[in-house]
Amino acid sequence: MKITHITNYFMEGLNYQDTELPIHQAELKCDVSVITSERYYPFPNYYASYKKILGDRIREEGNYRFKSCDIFRLKPRFERSSSSIVILPLFRVFNLLRKLSPKVVHVHGELSFSIFAAVLYATTSNAKVFVDCHADNVNFNYKSSRNARILINIFSVAHKLLSSKITGYLPITQASSDYLQEALKIPKEKITLLPLGAKGKQPVVNEIARDIAFVYSGKITREKGVLEALKIVQGLTNRNFPHNFSFNVVGEFGDATFKSEVLDVIQKLDYKVNLYPFLNFEKLEKIYRQSHIGMWIGTASNSIQDCACAGCIVFIGKSRTTSHLALDGELILDAGNVEDSVNKLGNLFENREKLDSLVKRSQEMINRYTWEEIAKTSVKVYQNYE
Repeated sequence: MKITHITNYFMEGLNYQDTELPIHQAELKCDVSVITSERYYPFPNYYASYKKILGDRIREEGNYRFKSCDIFRLKPRFERSSSSIVILPLFRVFNLLRKLSPKVVHVHGELSFSIFAAVLYATTSNAKVFVDCHADNVNFNYKSSRNARILINIFSVAHKLLSSKITGYLPITQASSDYLQEALKIPKEKITLLPLGAKGKQPVVNEIARDIAFVYSGKITREKGVLEALKIVQGLTNRNFPHNFSFNVVGEFGDATFKSEVLDVIQKLDYKVNLYPFLNFEKLEKIYRQSHIGMWIGTASNSIQDCACAGCIVFIGKSRTTSHLALDGELILDAGNVEDSVNKLGNLFENREKLDSLVKRSQEMINRYTWEEIAKTSVKVYQNYE
């Protein structure tokens, strides 16, 4: 199957869907290409936090081979870094599609202007066009911004007009599906969930013994629940379990005030906290494999599956974004109620049989969300749509 992905940002150094899905589709012997900009995502503080991992944000135009995928980098006509809006040269994208002649065009982003080029190509080739979606009503509150509402209104009309040429929509979560139906009026029958995957070796369980390391990675901001996670582990420490607790925190702080607050709390804790900057995946995976329990109890993160795939049992906050990873609520902790969360974890430590069973079920679940499995699912989805 010939597949072309169109994404605003393709970052070889980070295991995002835009990168991992094409790579693993190529491993299935698909003929895969990627059309993207000649730049990386405009993370805040890019040059302070990300350059050492990814290099310069602005790359070179041109094409090259990366892990069995053909990558085509184009200079965008327009980029607004503050809102991550990119407009690729649409006629160049269209001409590239004609040259590549894929049977499937996978556009990353329901608000991508490249949808127009993909649909134009589909009208001349009978190719299938799929549009994925990572947004939801939590991470993209379009109602609160006039510019966002205008953008939504434009694309709502566009999706309606182009509906006959867009084969299907592939939101990554149920929350994203809800957003597509509410904000862009996408019919439910055109939607198929395609979750994010996890990168790593075949999952193995990091056995929970006397020394227990908790872990979190990503942005260290108030909404991520890191402060509450630290307090929960302190609550466990206060209950005098026969364990030596520690906490590995990987990432960068969002602002100086919150950083000061977290560091002040850390100084008062009765267990060790290891702080690391952003790391490349190989180094991060090593920390995951040295840990036992992941704590992503605030807003959702791409790192949850990776941590679980590396052998940790991962506790998360209640959200439709990550409901498929919650094991019917057994892996949910309430960041708003530290005491209840301490009790929930404490009960597991007091019932080793129940804890071991939960760890086993967690690993069985994450086996369904490796990138290898998600790539297989994506190809089946492409094939099943007529």
